[in-house]
Amino acid sequence: MVDNHRSIVERNLRRLRSKDARLREKSARNLASFSYPRVCKALLMALDDQDPDVRAAAALSLGRIKNEDTVERLAISAVADKAWAVRRRALFALTEMNDSFTVKRLIDALMSEDAANEIIQIRAATALRKFDRLEVVDELVTALSHKKPETRSMAAFTLGWLRYREASTALFARLNDEEADVRSAAIKALARIGDTKLTEGLVALLKNPDEHFRANAAEALGRLGQISAEEYLLAASRTDQSSYVRRCAAEALGELRDALERNALIETLQSGDTQARQDAAERLGLPRLGLWAVEPLLLAARTDEDHSVRDAAAIALGQIIYQETMAFQIMLATARNHVEALRAFAEALVVVLMAGEPEEARVRAAEEITSALTNESGGWAAEALNNIDDAQAVSGLRLALKGNATSRVDAVIVLGKFSHHHAVDALANALKDGHPMVSAGAGISLGQIGNARARDVLLTALMDEKEQVRCSAVIGLGWFDDERVVDALSDILTNPTKENLHFLAAESLGEIGGAKARRALAEYHAAQA
Repeated sequence: MVDNHRSIVERNLRRLRSKDARLREKSARNLASFSYPRVCKALLMALDDQDPDVRAAAALSLGRIKNEDTVERLAISAVADKAWAVRRRALFALTEMNDSFTVKRLIDALMSEDAANEIIQIRAATALRKFDRLEVVDELVTALSHKKPETRSMAAFTLGWLRYREASTALFARLNDEEADVRSAAIKALARIGDTKLTEGLVALLKNPDEHFRANAAEALGRLGQISAEEYLLAASRTDQSSYVRRCAAEALGELRDALERNALIETLQSGDTQARQDAAERLGLPRLGLWAVEPLLLAARTDEDHSVRDAAAIALGQIIYQETMAFQIMLATARNHVEALRAFAEALVVVLMAGEPEEARVRAAEEITSALTNESGGWAAEALNNIDDAQAVSGLRLALKGNATSRVDAVIVLGKFSHHHAVDALANALKDGHPMVSAGAGISLGQIGNARARDVLLTALMDEKEQVRCSAVIGLGWFDDERVVDALSDILTNPTKENLHFLAAESLGEIGGAKARRALAEYHAAQA
């Protein structure tokens, strides 16, 4: 048995250096069962592979091996890799090793020079949500006092992004930081956290001699949604000596009034009489209000005691999905912070995806997310999905299989990035899809998942009455370095009634490799000569 293990390890280590990216990916997956130091070293090197599927497979295997020496490098992949699938797998690997050391390494990666752009910063901050809240807060609050201003700014940014209210006092203390960038980051963080106890202190900052400081304070007050701030913002919008501050204060005043209206409508939705709740739900479907009212609308759509209110909330949700999808490009073009617009849109999609109803809105959300994820522009959808577990994500995303052919193809590609059994079950059904690209994509994705459940689904599909299903199964089985698979594909080659599958079976055996597969291929080609 030991010799057999060594043989498997040696073969896969050699294949990890192959010019064939598909072979390297399969080898990286196959090494997940071996925790030898040289295996870990080889997989760490594979995290720098030029092919994202190889990097994702290496990250997944390192997560299953759970070697603490790999944490630091995985943290970098979770933050900085360009491919969302790699970041997700690396984050999954880190959460498998959820301890103080892992949290510290991820924060170190966040503070490194490699993380010196906003997209990477937000990826890392979002990744930290997977870990113990108090532990993360303690580490980041400590970083607020770091000697490097860049580190202090990053810590403030991260605490704001995570909306950790426990850090409000420490962030407010940074408003006196000697560096303007740190003060600005602290103000923006306080605005995101929304701690209304800080309103008085922010009002005082509207008199600061630095115009950028005043502008940031105005922005924070607009986001806090406290009516007591209205008169101060109105005064700043009219009398501040800086046109920049006047403009920011006016925008903040508009945002504040929208927030006040939205808060009043949400309060009515939750406690008014039946007609008032229905009216509130309908009005919250407006574009300027609805995106930030998704959660209370979802709650009303699921739990309100009156069906008319539930229906009104459901219609509002559908309007939000439609309106925000259509308005997305406008948001990107006009928003001062297009990163924030991207994030908000993606989070709204995921929240709607997880709603109990209406299904039409969930299907639309699933289609939007899977479409984004099959293009590398889908980073924000990936980050939003990190806030829910794999079971929830798969449960929602498989709804895209109810869409048109393009949506179904996108869905099977995305589902192949999850190893959860619900993904396997959804792909098993997609194998029987009438569209050949959907069926073939499902077979490939089952092969990429690569676990025993996926293998058994494909082996069973070899007996399906539909030729397209059988072809898709043969294609998917080419990802498995497994004796049962080699036997099944070899049997196809020797069965004259399955001649239409011979070419695909030979291709898959060639992909699998190994002595037994090569012998079956040699016998087949000899018989054909």
